[in-house]
Amino acid sequence: MSFEIDYSKIGQKPDLYVCRPNLTTIGKLSDAFNIKLHMKLSQINELSFSLNYYKDINHKNVVNPNYNLLKPRYLIKFVLNDYVEYFLINLPEDSDTEDSTLKNISCFSLAYKLSDELINGYKTNNSVNATTALTDILSDTAWTIGFIHNDFNIMFRQFDITGKSALDAIYDIANTFGALVVYNTLNYTVNFYKLETYGLDRGLTFKYGKYLKSINNTINPDFCTQLYVYGKNNISIAGANTTGMPFLQNFTYFLSPFTKSEDGNVLKHSDYMSDSLATSIIDFNALLSTKEGDFNDLITQKIALQETLDTSNTDLIDLKTEMNVILDALDIAQSNSQDTSTLVTNRNNKQIEIQLPTHVLLMEILI
Repeated sequence: MSFEIDYSKIGQKPDLYVCRPNLTTIGKLSDAFNIKLHMKLSQINELSFSLNYYKDINHKNVVNPNYNLLKPRYLIKFVLNDYVEYFLINLPEDSDTEDSTLKNISCFSLAYKLSDELINGYKTNNSVNATTALTDILSDTAWTIGFIHNDFNIMFRQFDITGKSALDAIYDIANTFGALVVYNTLNYTVNFYKLETYGLDRGLTFKYGKYLKSINNTINPDFCTQLYVYGKNNISIAGANTTGMPFLQNFTYFLSPFTKSEDGNVLKHSDYMSDSLATSIIDFNALLSTKEGDFNDLITQKIALQETLDTSNTDLIDLKTEMNVILDALDIAQSNSQDTSTLVTNRNNKQIEIQLPTHVLLMEILI
């Protein structure tokens, strides 16, 4: 859940200050405009604004002294009444037009710096509560725990986090416990609240014509129709997939709301596909469903044959080792002009065992 506040459209304007990374204030951005605060529930807040290159000082058009202070990784202090938050300058962009020169600034909440901290490996042998997990993750950062709801300290979970930033690790822990993450950039604290107890219900209802003049709904079609699945050592799912492909497919989004009657008549058309394509996909999926039982039986047979093959290969190695012993003994006997008839018989018998092992037949079946 998120919402954006455009302060150019409301009566109250926040105060913005530019600060060095150590929080030292070096300028007030009193002439900043297009100030927009994008607040995200349990996520990193974002701030954007613009600043003109020239500024009117004593009726003279001079270079704005704050313009060149807006550098990457510098901080913006946002103050509105009792609310204070520090933001990290992320993308300062200079814009030159025929009429003006200005800088557009995009910022992330200071908590974004936690993405610079790498968690090489955090694994709990026993289940731990939220306080323990969060304390461990924040131990090598400048951040500490602020508030954690008591419910999260009587819940215990195990974690195995590797190759992630501290920020991502915090979200992993929060999602595991179902916590709402709130950052305090003044005190460098991370807080875990319960969603249903966070904030105050003042009984305000928004209606069209009363407070609410308009509402926008943005649809983000974030979905996957073809998912490739790989495991350790780049092993794919092709051998365990009914289609024999290393990916899974799902076209439900594009099929909707396509439906057919029992006698095959199209009742509703797909918003994206032709009737023939939609029908083909549905028929193909139905065919795959009918083959799942046979496919699973074949997989079971293959596993059994593979186990027998592994045993046969082990036996083959033993046979070759025994053959090498016989050949060594035969070489010694021949060099000493000794009787080799028994050794020759043993060699020939061992060769028969090697040439016709069970594993050859099994290999042909598996191939």
